[in-house]
Amino acid sequence: MFGCSYRPVNTPNLRNDSRIRLIDPNTNNAPFVIEQSEVSDPNTDKTQVVRSLKWKPVGISPIRKNNRTFSAKYKSPDFHLFNKVIIPVKMPSGQTYPAVLDTGCAFQVYINDTVAQDCGLAVFPGGKHPETGSLCGLCEIPSMEFARLRIMNPICWYDQRQWQFKVLGVPLYRRRTVLIGLDLMRAFTYILFENVKQEVVFGLHDVFKPDDPSQWLSHPFVLEKIRDERRMMTDISLNDSTVHVEFDTGGSKPGLILTDAAWRRLKDSIDTRGKATKHQSYQYGWLPCRRFVLPKVHIGQITLKDTKVDILPDDSPLAKDFDGILSLDYFKKTTVVLDFKQNLIWIKKF
Repeated sequence: MFGCSYRPVNTPNLRNDSRIRLIDPNTNNAPFVIEQSEVSDPNTDKTQVVRSLKWKPVGISPIRKNNRTFSAKYKSPDFHLFNKVIIPVKMPSGQTYPAVLDTGCAFQVYINDTVAQDCGLAVFPGGKHPETGSLCGLCEIPSMEFARLRIMNPICWYDQRQWQFKVLGVPLYRRRTVLIGLDLMRAFTYILFENVKQEVVFGLHDVFKPDDPSQWLSHPFVLEKIRDERRMMTDISLNDSTVHVEFDTGGSKPGLILTDAAWRRLKDSIDTRGKATKHQSYQYGWLPCRRFVLPKVHIGQITLKDTKVDILPDDSPLAKDFDGILSLDYFKKTTVVLDFKQNLIWIKKF
């Protein structure tokens, strides 16, 4: 539409907003403390002061004490249209926000500046995001609630970047973003995504055990540090090649994204034609790509046929330092379990 746009926009410094409280780590009620120590350089015999941040303990407790599992429904339109598992989260202000369960987010909790302003949350401004240039920092959330669980003092990262819908340059809509990331999700023994019923179940105590093992397949994953961020990585097979991809429950359509470098290793053995399109990333906006249809994708013992894949150019900011991203889009007709005790992805046969 002429004169309209919908894309991420960097916003002014929260430090200059008189409504925003700043975290003082020197006070007793701060969510973290900054410790410093002297470290000797063995090559020069000189010492330097090293500062480190120590967050106070994070707690997870049931609102109903006798429950062993905790469930929440996710929003049907968002899952079908945008491949997002979104559940309601109650913030300290009493307001409820839609939150994405996102293993592709390395933090415990991520919010944008609009949520911090809405809820009157205290912030500790940091630097700039190295790729988007947005200002970011740490944020205090004393407690938040979802699925009849109370999370106390989660480590929260805020970003001054929001999707805005503009008409003739005037923002008419600002998206409020809350992500529940991998570092909090892996505090549970397992998380079950019942995608047909659109219900998520959090296991807090027990190890996941399939009710009928013959109906389930398991596939291993590893937690890797990539560019100082923990990622949930797994291997899948395309023809005779293996690609190392991130399993991202917050990833958008289609179910697989590959870098052009990974695609070049495969394309000679795959007879398919692509078309130019755009891939949406909540952080980077609309990214140019080419879309192909793959005859077969092998994920462990599961074979998927005629599946779409987006190929990103080598200079794309998404999926750096690994081959691509696998999302829940391929598994909308079944149940997927992230087993954090055994580092397995369980997939019910479909």
